[in-house]
Amino acid sequence: GLNVTGTNPANVSVRIYNVTDHNGTSPESEIPGVDNISTKIDTIIEYNNTVIATGNLSVINGTCYSLGVIPVGLNKTFELKMHLQEDAGNEYQGDFARFDIEFYAVQETQNACPQL
Repeated sequence: GLNVTGTNPANVSVRIYNVTDHNGTSPESEIPGVDNISTKIDTIIEYNNTVIATGNLSVINGTCYSLGVIPVGLNKTFELKMHLQEDAGNEYQGDFARFDIEFYAVQETQNACPQL
């Protein structure tokens, strides 16, 4: 979970970015930009048991999601759920996606979604 220690509440955000698709060679190599696995990875961001965002990984890429203010001393739950869509065919075997995830916390009065 996310927990604020200290004396100031925090305004918190999360961002998934720099999503890159890597086409494998097994069972076959693919043309770059075609059959990107990030379009087949459904992603759900939950915060404190509330869905904040849903979409495939390529859609969520780069968007900052505000999680709101966390008061001092309280623990909040953050979950990132991902699964491969059932209709993803064999062409996705051996493929993978990489991404960065950023949590950003500032004092309550500041913007929690900074520019990359």
